[in-house]
Parts: sequence; C-alpha cells; structure tokens
Amino acid sequence: MINLKECTVLVNNKAEYIALTKEAQKQGFTWANGYALTNIFCSFPTRLRFNGECKVYYNSSVYFYEHNYQCRDILNTLGRLILKRKEG
Repeated sequence: MINLKECTVLVNNKAEYIALTKEAQKQGFTWANGYALTNIFCSFPTRLRFNGECKVYYNSSVYFYEHNYQCRDILNTLGRLILKRKEG
C-alpha cells in the first residue's frame, strides 16, 4: 500500500482521480468538509493535498509537503504491486 498521508498528488483527469481516490478511501480519507471522495468538487488538472488527519483538499500548492507525486506514477506503482501479488 502507498501511504498518502502528508503528500500532494497532481491529478490530470477524472480517470486518474477515480483510481487514486479508491486507494485514498481504503486509507480512510474524505474531503475536508466530510463528504466522501466519490463526490468530485474539483476541476482538472488539480493538485490534491492529503493531510495527516485523513482530509483531502484540492488546488493545493506543490510546496505544502515534502512529498509531491504525479498520480500516474502512483497508479503505475500500484499496478506493479498488484502484479507481484498475483505472481507470488
């Protein structure tokens, strides 16, 4: 699992958003206002900020946290982990 706490992630489109928020919901994240991440309040591209209290904000700064990722890199990593799990 990729820990999303205290990082920002650049999300380019709705497909990336849906894939990323599936993982975020498993980790207990919701929008800062308490709504589920299945509700899309942002336009794309946007940078999501995942704080240490499992809250998500959009249009965040790249400099907010030390860890800054591109959504496609996270999705590629998740895909490799799933393939390894199936092989092993």
